[in-house]
Amino acid sequence: MGDQNPDHSRTEAGRVLVPILIDTLVRTSQLSLVAVGLSMTWGIVRFANVAHVQYAPVGAYFALVAASGLGLGVVAGSLVGIVAAGVVGVLLHLFFFRRLSSFSSATALIGSLALSIVITASIQAIAGPRPERLPLPSAPGIPIGDAFVTRAQVYVVVLTAVIFVALFLVLSFTNLGRAIRCVAANPDLASSSGIDVRRISTAVVFAAAALAATGGVFIAVDTSMSLEMGSTLLLAVFAAVTMGGIGSVGGSLLAAAILALAESTVLRIDFGAVFGSHPLLIPISYRPAVGFVAVILVMLFRPQGLFGLGGRRA
Repeated sequence: MGDQNPDHSRTEAGRVLVPILIDTLVRTSQLSLVAVGLSMTWGIVRFANVAHVQYAPVGAYFALVAASGLGLGVVAGSLVGIVAAGVVGVLLHLFFFRRLSSFSSATALIGSLALSIVITASIQAIAGPRPERLPLPSAPGIPIGDAFVTRAQVYVVVLTAVIFVALFLVLSFTNLGRAIRCVAANPDLASSSGIDVRRISTAVVFAAAALAATGGVFIAVDTSMSLEMGSTLLLAVFAAVTMGGIGSVGGSLLAAAILALAESTVLRIDFGAVFGSHPLLIPISYRPAVGFVAVILVMLFRPQGLFGLGGRRA
């Protein structure tokens, strides 16, 4: 009896493990882009911009308009949508957030929450409430074990890796990257050293909004875009930034991967089999609960984040 089912057990474990790994990679790609963007701006402007997650649907809907309405195709349309969202982020920073943050971080936080609601309402008024899809050609899935991965998911994971390699090279080995890290560490000292703090802040805001828009486009490529995209990302993104350490780009990336793995695992586990009852899977609508638990645990036991040192790094 003891050696009757070892191969069957390994097969069942593989059937669960492969989908979890695929889900984790795709979810990390989407979540980390938005989270790293928020972490970068948080380290520069010193307040939690709730509206940052709304750059994801803004970029996705701009991409849809450019791809379908202007006939540019998905690739060129996505690039247009990402750049347009970056420009929107800069305009809001220059004419809205900079003024609010001059009063206090709390004022800027409340203003960003109000702006987030306005952006959602504006998208609904222009695009309507129905979910939309980018005009992607249909293609068969690629089998990996007992699971399937779409070509779009492969592109999403590969492109995310390329983006982060480029980002870390810029932050580590260029004058712009060193200036960003100086401004994040001590803006007053950076200014006295001759660094144009306003110009650097504007560049970071553009890059962060573009990263969030890229995450939104990747979500739209994988599934669809909807008005709820920003709100559904909000908790997971803030959980990743909090876990990774505010202002820590690498920490936010690692935390996003940990959170994505936790979400994918919880949604795939058959708790009925664990407790010897009927099959019991957690509905996908409960995914934000993983973020709630992560934030609570991190704030209780390590407020500076799992990888942060007080949130003073870029």
